[in-house]
Order: sequence, then structure tokens, then C-alpha cells
Amino acid sequence: MHGTFKTKADPLSIEALITWLELQPGEAAYCYSSVGHCLAAQYNKSIGRKYMPVLYDRAGNFDNKLEWIACHGERTFAGALARAITLRVKC
Repeated sequence: MHGTFKTKADPLSIEALITWLELQPGEAAYCYSSVGHCLAAQYNKSIGRKYMPVLYDRAGNFDNKLEWIACHGERTFAGALARAITLRVKC
């Protein structure tokens, strides 16, 4: 995968997502329903991965976790960061 975001962690991990979210302006909002500009699309683009919207469930693969983080609660990068940290602690 070749994108603009470089990380030593697996790019399809909560750790990498947290690192990326920490680099985003916390107060900036994203539109969850904007397929090309939602949080999941922005993150996937940054790691050079094609974004495919998925229906999420409570457990499962990285894409399911990413969708859960993106759609629950405040739709800002700070809100998503807080949810990602909470999910990391629970997993």
C-alpha cells in the first residue's frame, strides 16, 4: 500500500488509525455519509488503499471497526480518536 501516511504499525490496525487521527485537526468535522470524504475514505486514501463502504458489526475485521469508530458519537476527528482509543483498550 502506498499513500501519504507512513507508519511502522500495520496500516490496517487500530494503532495506525490512532496515530493518523492524532495528526488530524481534532475539532474538524467529517460527514459520515459522504462516501468519498468520510473518515473511512480519508484514512484509506492516506494509506493508499481503495475504500469500499461496508456494513459494520460489533466485532470483526479492521473495516468493521473503522466504520464503528466513524459512525458513533461526535463526528469530529477528536471524537473518532476517543472512540478508537476506547476500542483499543477493550480489544
